[in-house]
Amino acid sequence: MRKVIYSITVLLLATVLGACGNTKKESTVKQEKIYATKVTKISNNEYGDWVVEGTTSAPNNAKIMVTSSDTEEINFGEDATDSASDGWTTVHQGKFKVIISGINVHYEETYSVGTTAKAYIFAIDNYNKKWDYINKIPKRVLTTMQNKITPTKLTYNQEIVDYLNDIKSSSSESDDTLVDESSATSESSDNTATTYDATEGENNAQTHTYGEFVKSDDWLGKSYHISKAKVLQADEDEDGTTLLVYTDDDPSHLFMVLYEDKTDAVEDDYVDIEGVFLKRQTYDTQIGGSNTVPALVTQKMTVTGSDTEEY
Repeated sequence: MRKVIYSITVLLLATVLGACGNTKKESTVKQEKIYATKVTKISNNEYGDWVVEGTTSAPNNAKIMVTSSDTEEINFGEDATDSASDGWTTVHQGKFKVIISGINVHYEETYSVGTTAKAYIFAIDNYNKKWDYINKIPKRVLTTMQNKITPTKLTYNQEIVDYLNDIKSSSSESDDTLVDESSATSESSDNTATTYDATEGENNAQTHTYGEFVKSDDWLGKSYHISKAKVLQADEDEDGTTLLVYTDDDPSHLFMVLYEDKTDAVEDDYVDIEGVFLKRQTYDTQIGGSNTVPALVTQKMTVTGSDTEEY
């Protein structure tokens, strides 16, 4: 299954006019070793990604990582590679072919022909972190990368711009922070089941990861138990409560939770949720982008503590 990056939900169809790297540089960071790359070919696929091929002196199975070279970019420090096999892109016999999600390299309200962005494309050996939907590059690696790796320039053409702007213009209308609650709640009618199944909920919690839930609506109607989620935001009105919560102590692992009642849960509270998956929901962010996250409807939500208390 193809991984779709939606830190701020927009796909980026892009082509590259120029790319370069330094294949002679390498640096050791703790047990990891960073290698520069040399880009030899760039194309783009139907999903709006760059497909970059190149060479490196890194050994077989070294992982390829990419991030914006602009520290002001929203997703600087997050790996922008996109995996077609839900795993790291790796080096084979000195060569690599990596898919890059452009929205994680550069973001604009409206894209224009000739827009350029720069990204670090590098290989890293002895990096044992498991691949996930969102991979944050450790600060120690970022520091060495910035000192040793030459950024690659990426440029957008007319096809890219038309695709990108069309995707953005068709995004769902919503509040500045959360989707319109009445619209989101109406999605519950699309469920094949609305009753929570405790056995199924526990099994899904134990055997599946956030990365699986965020990629598709295949979980529609299935039960899921979140034993510890932290409330990022709560929005309450006469129709009920909409929460944004995150799990795994990772603010990027966001769920939208719809609760047809009022709750005592507020920002920084911890909650236990027994819910049923809806279709994924998209909301507008305060910084002008949008984000698509898994959504649950629940009839049972319990506040178990807060960030100011020992949990």
